Amino acid sequence: KTIAILLVAVWFFVAAPSASAALTQDNFWFRDDDGTESGATGLGSGDYAANTAVTNIAGGTAFRLRLGIKATSVSENISPRIEFKQGSDCTTGIWTVITSSTSNFSLNLSSNFNDGAATTKQITSGQFTAGKILESTNPASSLSLSANRSTEYEWSLKAAATNPLDTTYAFRVTNNGTALTTYSQCATLTTKLSVPPPTAVVWAQTNFRFRDDDGGEISATGWGPENVGENENVIIRRTE
Repeated sequence: KTIAILLVAVWFFVAAPSASAALTQDNFWFRDDDGTESGATGLGSGDYAANTAVTNIAGGTAFRLRLGIKATSVSENISPRIEFKQGSDCTTGIWTVITSSTSNFSLNLSSNFNDGAATTKQITSGQFTAGKILESTNPASSLSLSANRSTEYEWSLKAAATNPLDTTYAFRVTNNGTALTTYSQCATLTTKLSVPPPTAVVWAQTNFRFRDDDGGEISATGWGPENVGENENVIIRRTE
């Protein structure tokens, strides 16, 4: 009996780590669909950097979203699937799988890459396993990701023209529907503002006039016997 108990204890100790496998979404990048897998720029005129939420995005905007995933403890198989919801966090709420026909956001064909092409390391750090860049596939095919390695998946997407204004959406990757253990970075996009943000105002002094103190705010004349006009300089000479 003592031996049997010992064997069960050892088996449990060895098997337990598989239950604590950890996958984390730790990077994101909103990009324009204006270049190759490695050459596309950050989204919009702001050229947004990685891990930066984007705002004031108009309906009908085509864009790409790259998401970084890391296996933090043991090797794990993952079939990355991109999803969205209205809100600003990646852990709660009701999520929608993005397809070619979903409302709000849909898969969007691109002329800048081939569906399923390999990704290179753009936003993650450390050891890297190539993922996929996709325009019509969701979820992606299964990938074996070794412990302490990262991968990157990117999808070409389009915002619906009818998206409501001033609305924030969150985007995440799941393992074909199973939430990852951690979302240390949650990609968020806010639609076009209902009231445009104020533009920078440049103030300039455009006119001047020297006047005599000989009348009201309107009737006072130009300075001196010359009745100096608008935008004319005056010279004061000292007399001995």
